[in-house]
Amino acid sequence: MADIKGILFDKDGTLVDFNATWLGVADFMAMDAAEGDRWKADRLLAAAGFDFVSKRFKPDSIFASGSNMDVVELWFPRLSEEDQMHAVSRFNEITSVQGSSMAVALPGVLDSLRALHTRSYRMGVATND
Repeated sequence: MADIKGILFDKDGTLVDFNATWLGVADFMAMDAAEGDRWKADRLLAAAGFDFVSKRFKPDSIFASGSNMDVVELWFPRLSEEDQMHAVSRFNEITSVQGSSMAVALPGVLDSLRALHTRSYRMGVATND
């Protein structure tokens, strides 16, 4: 272990609970896109791969493996390129602000990170975000 200088972590599923974190963020995005219409927001979430029965995102959902541009293209297929960029910018803002404020750490993660920090490991996070 003496040769290991640093540890690189994936974020979703390793440090944070993906479903607990991203359901709140995705719901915020869907409600924003649906202009507050709950029924329409739920249809957008379903199209993006949220399973309302299991209350989880499907593994191949846009929220599991896509980008905000993918979400915009799915939810707003008729937008002009300029309007798409505005929508992506809005979703980037939402995911940045809401993602950090709504993040749910997996059990034991904070204690583990503290323990690794005291051993002077350099730590980083690799993420699609």
